[in-house]
Amino acid sequence: MNSTENQQILQYLMFNQVLEHTFLIKFFTKISKLTEIKEIETKLEENIQTINQLISNFHLEIKRITSEIDLKNYWCFVNKQHDSFFTVATNYKPAQLNIFKTLLSAIISNQGSLIIQDAIDIAVNEINDRNLIEETIINLINDKWLEKFNSDGKITLGVRTLAELDDYLQPEFESNLHECIICQNIVLNGEKCKRCSARLHRFCKENFFSTNSHPSCPACRQNW
Repeated sequence: MNSTENQQILQYLMFNQVLEHTFLIKFFTKISKLTEIKEIETKLEENIQTINQLISNFHLEIKRITSEIDLKNYWCFVNKQHDSFFTVATNYKPAQLNIFKTLLSAIISNQGSLIIQDAIDIAVNEINDRNLIEETIINLINDKWLEKFNSDGKITLGVRTLAELDDYLQPEFESNLHECIICQNIVLNGEKCKRCSARLHRFCKENFFSTNSHPSCPACRQNW
């Protein structure tokens, strides 16, 4: 493995925190001088695997996650060791972290999404500063902690939250969270089997059913 490449990838991800896969591919193509896309994809995966082995002792990880909203792949630079929720997004003020925590709870309790105006109204009950709440929501969306539905103005948890706060979300909201039966990751805006409790991400469903002309639930084996 090229240690210089690994160092550049790590620095690039540490600086950006979250990167869409296509942007990381462009960056890696530039530094690696490779031209074949399959070779680029394979080599990047190998390099990231090596980097993760090297940084795991520091409770750090580069994690790949797919957005439930835009269905794009993202790479997140994740710190897996936090003393509390409030040590995660260190560039936010305490009041903004309280807003974020309130929105997390409200989104999960509301089956994975909230209309933005409803989110503002809920946060106002905790912190009576509408301007700060609106500013915080915009920042959380821009930083990928929250994600906005393009069609109907709702928000849900962003890829960065799902990647970095998984260990916080699971015990804190266990009764209101569901896992995709295919990938075992949190699913908020997927699909539910009509005959059992199984849930699937849309992208997991498409991959799982792509070669099956009569798709059945992977849990109960009944027609999906």
